Formats: sequence, structure tokens, C-alpha cells
Amino acid sequence: MERHVQVLILGAGCAGLTAGIYAARAGKQVLILEHALPGGQAALTAEIDNYPGLPGIDGVTLMQQMEQQARSCGAELLCTGVRSVDPASKTVETDRGSVTGDALILATGAVPRELGIPGEAEFRGRGVSYCAACDGFFYRGKDIYVVGGGNSAAEEALHLAELGSRVRLLVRKNALKCDQAIRERLLRHQKIEVYYHRELAEIRGEERVETLLLRDSETGELTQVPAAGCGVFIFIGYRPAAALFAGKLEMDENGYLLTDEQLQTSVPGVFAAGDVRRKELRQIVTAVSDGAIAGAQACKFLSDVV
Repeated sequence: MERHVQVLILGAGCAGLTAGIYAARAGKQVLILEHALPGGQAALTAEIDNYPGLPGIDGVTLMQQMEQQARSCGAELLCTGVRSVDPASKTVETDRGSVTGDALILATGAVPRELGIPGEAEFRGRGVSYCAACDGFFYRGKDIYVVGGGNSAAEEALHLAELGSRVRLLVRKNALKCDQAIRERLLRHQKIEVYYHRELAEIRGEERVETLLLRDSETGELTQVPAAGCGVFIFIGYRPAAALFAGKLEMDENGYLLTDEQLQTSVPGVFAAGDVRRKELRQIVTAVSDGAIAGAQACKFLSDVV
């Protein structure tokens, strides 16, 4: 396959789909590439309470509606692995061949951060998870450990508490970092216990997780706790999915893409939208806003260069 389109979008999450909607409605030929299922991280969220006008909607439903809207506007979606990206020529090498665009929008999002502790990688999928919506069902009626103290950890702990028998939230510092409304729900939930100054230091076992080694972040004291049959869910933030652009586009010290107010990157005609770019707030609503701006600005770029 060798194809050329007017607007090429990499990523079919909130930002990418919204960019596709805006560009397609402007009459442009739009192709959205996605290596997995459309929806991105938002599709893994059990309940969304802060998206304006749709309180309580689940992530799968919201993203299915966005995908359907993008398709109905004329955007084409193609699921394929991406091997390389050349921003200068606006070329993407996929598992199915080469695709180029007159304008390129990067909406690859972010991926969960890992602790980097012994046993974490070994037991991923065998007791260790980064997605409550994906894997929470497997721990129905069982004890669950959640690592993290921010909004993601708190929200996932609340979701997991509806499935498991008890949820232990391990917080490295002496306070939760989540929003007050979420914190209040968390602290009054009868099935959730919050442990401050606790770090997960190591995960041990044979075929599956059997034992956890916890560290007191104040004293350094280590405690071994039995965890056979338990689920360990890690929510300590995200890192940008920008490895394909390293050395090709300007980034900040954390690897997020730098853009101007029009969301254009350091290469003319290449835009970045959503969690992959540097910004103050990473939420569904800001990803949608980014997508709208990037889609509109990509169309303006095409008009200016023709």
C-alpha cells in the first residue's frame, strides 16, 4: 500500500478523532491511523464524571460515538502498526505500507508509567495491570492493591472497589493528590483502605503474584505481605507516546512535543494534539479542544500552501 491524503492523523483517541471530524467536515480527505482499537486511554475509563453535558458516561460509549461521528463526517480509519514517522516529509511507514499527507497531525497520546521495580514486568498480565476497566473483572471478590495517589489511582480504586472484596491504596506521600470530590468519595468508601508513606518495592511469585514487598517511604522499613490471588494495579501517571518522533521534532525535557498556539510543531504542517504535547491539563475535554484546533489549523495550512 502506498497512499497520499490531504490530512493524515496518527492516533484515534479523543484528539485524533476530533481532528478528523473537523478536517473531514471542512471537505478534506482524512485518514486516521491507529495501532490498536480506536478510543485511546479514554476508552479504558469506566466512568467519566467531568465531561460537560455527559456526566457519568462510560469511556467505551463516548469513544464509540466519537468514532462513529468521525466516520460519518467522511474520515477513514485504518488500524495498523506504525514502524516509523518522518515529519519532514510527512510520511508514515506502517505495517501495510507507506502513507503520506499534505498535513500531519500527531495525536498518539500517552501510556502508563511503570514503577521499574523487580517483578513488575515479569508479572504483567499475571497479577500486575495498568487498566482497571480491562482487568478488574478477573479480581472480582478478591483483594486488590492500587499504587498511586492522583486522580487516576483514586478513580480506578473506586471502580475496583465495586469488583473486589477490599482495595488497599498505597500512597507514597502523606496525602492524596486527587481532586477533593474524588478524595471524599474515596475516603468514605467502606471497602477502600488508604496507606500513606507506602511504596511497592518488589513483586514476587512463581507463575503469578504471590508476595509484595512494601517500603515505608519515611523509615525505609520493608514489609513482606502475602498477595496470592490479589491484583496489583499501578496508576502513577503517564509518559508521552512520542518515541517515534525523537530527534525529529522539538520536545521538552520529559519528551512531550512542543507546539505553538496553533498546535504546530517545529516542522511546518505538522501538528500535535492531546496528551502527547506539553500542556498544563491532560483531560478528555482538553484533548478534544486540541483536536479541534489541530484539525482546523491543518486545513488552514493546506489553504495557505496551495
